[in-house]
Amino acid sequence: MTSRDTRDLLEKIRANFALVSELGLPRIESEYWRELLSRGRQDHGGKEGFLDREDLWANFRNNVITKGLDNANVPEEAFARVDAKCREMYDRLVDGIPERFRPFLEESPIGNPRTIEVNGVRLTQSSIEYTYMLSHLDPYLGSVRVVVDIGGGYGGLARLIKLRHPDMRLVLLDLPEVNAIQTYFLASAFPRAKVLGLSDIVALNRIEPRALDFDFLVLPGQLFDRLGPASFAAVINTRSMMEMDLGTVGFYLRHIQEKLVEGGVFYCLNRYEKKTRLKDYPFDEKWRVAYSEPWPRFIDENPHHEIVAVREAHPVKGGLKELLAGFPPYEGVVERLLRMVKR
Repeated sequence: MTSRDTRDLLEKIRANFALVSELGLPRIESEYWRELLSRGRQDHGGKEGFLDREDLWANFRNNVITKGLDNANVPEEAFARVDAKCREMYDRLVDGIPERFRPFLEESPIGNPRTIEVNGVRLTQSSIEYTYMLSHLDPYLGSVRVVVDIGGGYGGLARLIKLRHPDMRLVLLDLPEVNAIQTYFLASAFPRAKVLGLSDIVALNRIEPRALDFDFLVLPGQLFDRLGPASFAAVINTRSMMEMDLGTVGFYLRHIQEKLVEGGVFYCLNRYEKKTRLKDYPFDEKWRVAYSEPWPRFIDENPHHEIVAVREAHPVKGGLKELLAGFPPYEGVVERLLRMVKR
């Protein structure tokens, strides 16, 4: 993009961010996000005010903007350790990634992430992880035209899905600050794409993605309630429901279960327990499990589980709800009572 294009894009991003407050949309941020905004992580400090720092955007994948949202954003003193980890991940995963997905391992240069080179390919931990995720999700996307990505970070997985399926439309639901990052990254990655935001749909009481002309529709999460029934066929959540309280998880799952088309899929990658427990997510009984595997511990020492669930018209015996009931953490009667009291 030219300097003028970048300025115009940032003006639109700031206008959409301001519109959230003007409309009085309630914030649904997690404790983790409040910490990132106010105090930050490592030596990056807090994120407050970053939208007005035009000088930060050229390097946004190695500064405060994406800290905590991007596994490629690592401080200089940790780079040697991350370099070794990325090489191990590549060596252990590459043979299991089908050939057609391997070009996606090449990291985007947008935002100047720190990369390592393996066999002539510039990699980051994020590019390896997202390619590995895509290789598991993609078999279920054949006839999908609209995907909803909830809490998708800076937009790394959304980018790969769009590269793989150029005609697919992606709706990204997230916090207003993250919407700004996603808009900048995806508009930069796809200069000819139509990237819409809050100002483009603010007058609509109901949003029907198939009736709109866009490549990416980037919105605050609260706007999920405006999406029409049966308006999307796939939903993604990677590592963000685990940061939410159960009320927020319930908000998203209620709309997923009411509005996802029959036969649609939900791709979920979250920790067994963090802010919330995966086994406590309020799934109903109409989910068939198509894929279920623990996330490799050499990628993340915190135990996660990766699931692809298919939406059915009727309750499913041995479905997702029953699968989750057997997930850790395991507890006895006393622990269960104590947890109920804490709620």
